[in-house]
Amino acid sequence: DITFEEQRTRFSLRCPATPYDVAMKMTTSVDPKNFRLPEGVWGIAIDDSKIQRKLLQRFFILAGVKQDRVIVLGRDAQEIRGFNDTVVRHIDAHPDDQFFIVADENLDVMEDATHHVTISGSLCIESIRKRLHPDAERRVLALVRSANDSAHDVAIYNSRAHGFLPKAPIKKDTVLQMLAPMWEKRYPSVRAGDGEGCAGQTAGAPAPPRSRSMDRLQDGAEELVSVRDLMAEIEQLDELCMGKLGNEDPASSWQVIWERLHLLKGDLKSLPSSRQANAAVEMINSLRGPRLPPNFRGRWLAIRALVMSIN
Repeated sequence: DITFEEQRTRFSLRCPATPYDVAMKMTTSVDPKNFRLPEGVWGIAIDDSKIQRKLLQRFFILAGVKQDRVIVLGRDAQEIRGFNDTVVRHIDAHPDDQFFIVADENLDVMEDATHHVTISGSLCIESIRKRLHPDAERRVLALVRSANDSAHDVAIYNSRAHGFLPKAPIKKDTVLQMLAPMWEKRYPSVRAGDGEGCAGQTAGAPAPPRSRSMDRLQDGAEELVSVRDLMAEIEQLDELCMGKLGNEDPASSWQVIWERLHLLKGDLKSLPSSRQANAAVEMINSLRGPRLPPNFRGRWLAIRALVMSIN
């Protein structure tokens, strides 16, 4: 509204906001806190980061996937290059089961210390979906996970997969809040307590008793992301950034350096929020570009110091 007064002009704007927890209840008939994936679902993921693979194990367990049905790939070039074939074979071999697939968008295959190839996780998912028989594809919920979450990027992911997962700290409540509406969107006929899902499983049913591994994960008894893992990444990046691999000019290997920085950024965004981690992510974002940024080594040392100060 605009009101013209003698001494001033008054502008007023009202934007009704719905609290997040209320919005979640409006978009799904299942209370996210009670949501679990149907019994017998397989969880398959791929990520080239050791830290992210640990976190994805946790993600699937918190979502309700049994430990013996969790498959997390990406340890080496063979697992990354063979991901599509592995997934298609596994789905075809289990015609009565459902599959929840999560693929990292940027999968780096290191040819050697300074050469690499990047494989798109969303293109992998697109290829898998096209190769599957329509009946088999209907048993799959496939999501892309990435630290790049611009509207343009997310639109690309959604055109190739069934949805997008941001890289963020993995906690029980946030996992279920993200997953419940995605599962219900994929299987809209399945409602809590209303009947059977694909493969004869009830989706959104009351959560079963927690396993011992679930208790340990939620109580924080298992240290899934160690400081040692993070420091190993920093040491490898330091060799590239500071020219310790026989190449004194990091400009010639900037694309490799940037991909490794992007990997570090994803790991930092998955850690509990802290001033140091947030500042390091912002500094990494400031380096993005086709060429080596000015004063790169000084900026890298600042990022390194921030990461090493994370408790």
